[in-house]
Amino acid sequence: MKKSIPLDAPYKAGFYTYKLHFHTMLLINPKSMGIPSMDLLNTVTPIKSSALALFPAKKSREIVKTAESVYACVEKIKNDESAYDECAREIDKNCALLMHLVTEAAEGSLSGRHRHLYDSGKLLSIWHNRLEPPFALSPNELMTINMTFKATNIPDIAGLIIATNQDIAEGIPDIHDRIWNVHLRMLEEIKLEAARAVIEAEGLSREGVSHVTGLPNLVTFEKDQESFFRSEILPFTLAFLDIDNFKKLNSIAGHDEADEVIRELGSFLRTRLVGRAKVYHRSGDEFYIVMENTAADEAELLMNRMLKALLETTFSTSTGNNYRISVSIGMSSFPKHGRNIETLRKRANEAEKKSKELGKSCCTVFGST
Repeated sequence: MKKSIPLDAPYKAGFYTYKLHFHTMLLINPKSMGIPSMDLLNTVTPIKSSALALFPAKKSREIVKTAESVYACVEKIKNDESAYDECAREIDKNCALLMHLVTEAAEGSLSGRHRHLYDSGKLLSIWHNRLEPPFALSPNELMTINMTFKATNIPDIAGLIIATNQDIAEGIPDIHDRIWNVHLRMLEEIKLEAARAVIEAEGLSREGVSHVTGLPNLVTFEKDQESFFRSEILPFTLAFLDIDNFKKLNSIAGHDEADEVIRELGSFLRTRLVGRAKVYHRSGDEFYIVMENTAADEAELLMNRMLKALLETTFSTSTGNNYRISVSIGMSSFPKHGRNIETLRKRANEAEKKSKELGKSCCTVFGST
């Protein structure tokens, strides 16, 4: 099956891969000791997740392995400051390898719009990395970056780049913050474009799509429910899930950043379950998953594999923060646990509460002990 690529993955791969160069310059500077480690992890993590979404398995495994080596070195520095010099050299070497692997993979496997998105992230990151004047882009540089962004078909960004460059040329302060704001705006526009693509591909109305995740929402779920019962013989399984300890996450991260985590989870579910299930964003941190022609035992295996993958996944937000989350899942199946959607929803909800009682981050089928 062809890999489904989230629209932000190639852009993030380009932007954060070239941001590595900036962080490694800081890391090998003795005066910056202790400063870059968290920022470095916040750069490596989206590279790792983007690689898994973008590249063939063999190449993405190499990238993930190298990223894990960076994590290990940073952790060693945290625990033993005397290891700084040795680990800084090792991080520098692994970051250079990481840049090489991602660049090689992008050149070998990305084309069309995905390549334009990768290149736009790369060019914006190179601009953001400038430490010495001139900070404003030259006419040729401005033309190149604008043509690249226009080729992504993401609206409004090329004009924002022109305006930002003009402000920088006129001597405005906070230069790097202004360029970073272009990056944040690009991520936001990509999110909106992904939502528009869902609407177009699935023939949905705007009212039928979640404004947070771009996934079909409860309105669409209720419209689709008749199709779930099209056979009296073939089973289907309904899963209900929500994020564990979400109130704590929302309190620590804030509402907007928590929404980004929800959006990343929605993208993870959609990509992970493509061709196997329909994913709906019910509300807040809650999702429905419908697995057609799938009995409870097979659905449970699928959900447990998804849970394992989720525990190994880090979600990055536009602020550069990283989050690891877990979810609790409850399931009920037609016709075994009910013959109408109200009963199945109620029983999936009851099973999800049982998962919480069992310690969270697990899947429970209604009626199981």
